[in-house]
Amino acid sequence: MQKERKENGVGFMDLVSKEPRFSKFNEAIATAGLTERFSGNFTVFAPTDEAFNKLPEDKVTGLLKPENRDYLKKLILLHVVPGTFSVDDLKKRDALKTEAGRDIKVDVSQDSKQITIANAKVTEPRKEAENWCLYAVDALLQPAASAARA
Repeated sequence: MQKERKENGVGFMDLVSKEPRFSKFNEAIATAGLTERFSGNFTVFAPTDEAFNKLPEDKVTGLLKPENRDYLKKLILLHVVPGTFSVDDLKKRDALKTEAGRDIKVDVSQDSKQITIANAKVTEPRKEAENWCLYAVDALLQPAASAARA
């Protein structure tokens, strides 16, 4: 497996495991058994803890149960896109194909200040390293909301 490249000594999993706002996403990645997946070139639309908190607590608890690992894996991979995408790259797209095999709609405002991915809004500018980008989003991407181009 390709070793994760790091910028300033911080790899993707290092970042999400150390930043409190991604604690539930980090837990979901670990529960789904995807920790090793985050090497190579990729962009992640990472739901913050606030995004998880929008769901009923029992739904989040249910997602994190070992018996729901396959569904959780698909849900996480819906947030991962092969390749690294800058805001300018996103502006040129109507949709992106995720690692879950689904297309997610992309909408970037003319001034690039508002970015919407499927049903979620980007809440923080992207963080990046040599081989990955992370955009914090305010909602979990849902398969029904990820419909391809309009």
